[in-house]
Amino acid sequence: MKKLLSLLLVGAVLGYASCSEDDPKKSGDAPTLTLSSTTAQDVPGATVTVTVSVDAPNGGKTLQLTGVSNPDITLSGEKTEDVDVDIVIPAGAAVGSTISVAFIAIDNEDKASIPAELVITVGDPVMTLGPGDLTTQTLDAGTEYLLKGQVFVPNGVTLTIPAGTVIKGEKASKAALIVRPGGKLVCNGTSANPAIFTSNQAVGERDRADWAGIIILGNAYVNQAAQPAIEGISPSVNYGTVGTDNTVNESENSGTLTYVRIEYGGIELSPNNETNSLTMGAVGRGTTIDHVQASFGGDDGFEWFGGTVDAKYLISFGMWDDDFDTDFGWRGRVQYGLVVRYHSYADQSGSNAFESDTQGGNGVIAGKCDGTATFGCTQGVFSNITVIGPRDYNNGLVRFGETATSRTRAI
Repeated sequence: MKKLLSLLLVGAVLGYASCSEDDPKKSGDAPTLTLSSTTAQDVPGATVTVTVSVDAPNGGKTLQLTGVSNPDITLSGEKTEDVDVDIVIPAGAAVGSTISVAFIAIDNEDKASIPAELVITVGDPVMTLGPGDLTTQTLDAGTEYLLKGQVFVPNGVTLTIPAGTVIKGEKASKAALIVRPGGKLVCNGTSANPAIFTSNQAVGERDRADWAGIIILGNAYVNQAAQPAIEGISPSVNYGTVGTDNTVNESENSGTLTYVRIEYGGIELSPNNETNSLTMGAVGRGTTIDHVQASFGGDDGFEWFGGTVDAKYLISFGMWDDDFDTDFGWRGRVQYGLVVRYHSYADQSGSNAFESDTQGGNGVIAGKCDGTATFGCTQGVFSNITVIGPRDYNNGLVRFGETATSRTRAI
């Protein structure tokens, strides 16, 4: 009897040892799962990918998702498996809302895991720039940007905008992009993929003067008695170099604008205090302005205040005021331009394809294109320009001392 009892005890010990060496997960346990991340954030229409790790002692059968429209996923039947799951955020999802997705693994014995949850926050697809100073940065063509208030590119800072980027100016804040003297705007679109500056209003509701446009300021010569402040900006921003040397900083480089569209920009804040689609103040000819189209502006299409910057292939379409406006001793050259003017749109000034001044129509400054001295006069040259519509060059506004010329024009 004692011998038999001893044998039974030995067998029990061996049996216990044998069981202790097996996998602690016994056959029949329900599956478990873990997620590579339990939170995510992206914009409407974007795809969020999460890896689901399934541990199913009886073999995995299906992976179920609730909270989204994804179908069940058939598992391989293995005891362990990693599955990448793509979840598309609905295009109409409200910014700031959350989407809760529950994952449940079902094994070959139809046992279910405890749900694991992924919470997706719907982000804003529009990135805001401003108000205030920017730092050196390169924008992403895949992101839509909103200019809010007065947005500055300060001295020593470069803002790079790649081809295809869309930047919208906020109407409510009269948004403007302002490059201070010494700052750079590098915006290189292509003919097939231009960079676009436009209004943030809905399509069909956009109009002239929805936002304030682009202002580029430099340190080249202006023919004023004191350093001027650019129109339309408060608090004021001064620009240019005054004195008796009109070659000062004439090769300064404020960046590049190539294949750029500027739409619905330019605001007349008060008479003779306005912004334009593209304003250039004391910009040097090291700056490149090439293939730029201004459309449906609230004031001028292009305005130059001093400086020496050249330009090629400009289009001014449907402006409220003038198309090409020069002042403060600008000495640049424009070749190849198209102006399309509407018969039924004009401001109180009469509006012209060309307006050219030397001292802003405010009288003369002694020694600077004053009727005796020719130094400091506006001396721009326009070549190969076509104007379609009323108020062409022959009827343009040319004030005292201005010596801009136009060559090979079709009007």
